[in-house]
Amino acid sequence: MLGCEITEPRLRCVVPFKAMPVQMALLRRATAKQLRQWGTPVEIEDAELLVTELASNVVKHVGEGAPAALILEWREGRLRLEVHDTSPVSPSLNEADGDQECGRGLHLIAFIAADWGMVHTAVGKTVWCEVVPAAEGAL
Repeated sequence: MLGCEITEPRLRCVVPFKAMPVQMALLRRATAKQLRQWGTPVEIEDAELLVTELASNVVKHVGEGAPAALILEWREGRLRLEVHDTSPVSPSLNEADGDQECGRGLHLIAFIAADWGMVHTAVGKTVWCEVVPAAEGAL
């Protein structure tokens, strides 16, 4: 038989939004509510911070009012956070100066998340990060 098979439960939530500063609080609340509903063993405050940074980058670099979507997905014991937008421009860490405002959000994402990255899509890009349960993330 051809096709894919999902062998474990996978939880997914899609939240479309317009890239506006006022949306950040709504996205944080939606994230916290969904993670509590799922009962995921991740730090909700960390997930809220990551969502804020990912979505704020859309406001700052794509433009206020741009259409975007937040996707929360629990699979294989990890929380994956994705923000999809319509810009093909890749984000980059600004290594030159940690005091510069540009690039600080990505440094924060890289510090908190277990992994992160970006993929181009047919209509723009997706910036994603993954969070592991607190006990797994500790060394």
